[in-house]
Amino acid sequence: MTTVAKLTIGQRFGVWLQLVRLPFLANVVAPFVLGSILAWRLAGVFDTVNFILGALATALIAATANTMGEVFDVEGDAFGEKTRNKFSGGTLLVHRGVVTKAEVFAGGVTLAATAAVLGLVICFVRGAGWIPLALGAFGIISGFFYSTRPVAWGSRGIGEVLIAICYGWLAVAVAYYIQVGSFVSAVHWLSLPVSLSILGVIYINQFPDYPADKAFGRSNWVVRLGLVRSAPVYGVISLLTAAALPVAVWRSGLTPWAYLLVFPVFVLALLNSFLIAVKGAWRDHAALEKVCGNQVLTNLGISVLLTLAVILFY
Repeated sequence: MTTVAKLTIGQRFGVWLQLVRLPFLANVVAPFVLGSILAWRLAGVFDTVNFILGALATALIAATANTMGEVFDVEGDAFGEKTRNKFSGGTLLVHRGVVTKAEVFAGGVTLAATAAVLGLVICFVRGAGWIPLALGAFGIISGFFYSTRPVAWGSRGIGEVLIAICYGWLAVAVAYYIQVGSFVSAVHWLSLPVSLSILGVIYINQFPDYPADKAFGRSNWVVRLGLVRSAPVYGVISLLTAAALPVAVWRSGLTPWAYLLVFPVFVLALLNSFLIAVKGAWRDHAALEKVCGNQVLTNLGISVLLTLAVILFY
C-alpha cells in the first residue's frame, strides 16, 4: 500500500489529477466554451482574460465537488467497489491509504476558495458585476456541499437537479454574461439539452453505485425509485435530451444545417434510452458501463457540436 510519506511531488500531483477526475472536467468546461462562443457570434465580443479566468473557475468548482466526494463517500465507494465502473464511484485513493481524508478535505476547500477568488476578480476587477458573482456563489455552494455532510445535496434527492443546473445552464449563462453583461434567449435554449444530458450522466452513474448508495443512506433518485423503476426514468431523460436538440437549434435561430450537425448525438441519446429502458442493459455490468460511457460522450458531444453549430450556422 502506498502512503502519503512515500509520494514524490510528481506522484502527488498525479494523485490529485485523479482525485479531481481531470478528464471529466471537460464536461463542465465545454458548456462554458459554448456560452463564450455564443457571445462572440451574437454580440461580437470575446474578452480573453474573462474567458480564461471563468473557465478555470468553472473547472475548479467541478473539481471541488469531485474532491469532497472522495472525503465523504469513501466508505460507500469502498463498499461498492465490485459493482462500480470507471465512470461511477470515486477513485478509492483515500480508502487505499494513498492520501488522507484531512489532506483531501483541505484540498477541496482550497479549490473552492480559489474559484471564489477568481470569481471576485471577474466581477469586481474585470467589471462583470454582481449577477455572475451570485451565480458563481450558487455554483460553489452546490458543488462543495454536493457530498459534504451534513448538507449532502446528493443524498437528499436534489443533487441531480443542482448538477443539471450547474453543469448545463449555469456554465453557459455565466460564460455569456461575463462577456456581454446580459442574457439572450439563445443561452437558455442551447443550454437545455446540455442540462438534460448531464442529468442523464449523474443518473445513469447511480445504477452501478446503487448497492453502496442504498447501504450508506444516499437517498438519490435511483435509491428512492429502485433499479427496476429507475430504468424507464432514464429512458425518459434520454428521450427528452434527444427532443431538446432540434428545439434548441430552432429556438436559438441557427440555420437548418445545424440539425444535421447535431444528428449524431441525437441518435446516441435515443440509443442510450433504448439500451436501458428497452433492452435492460442496466442488469449487465459490462453493458451498463458502455451506456455510462455513451452518456458522458453524449453530454460532451452536445456541447461540442452546438459550439460548432454556433460558429458555422449563425
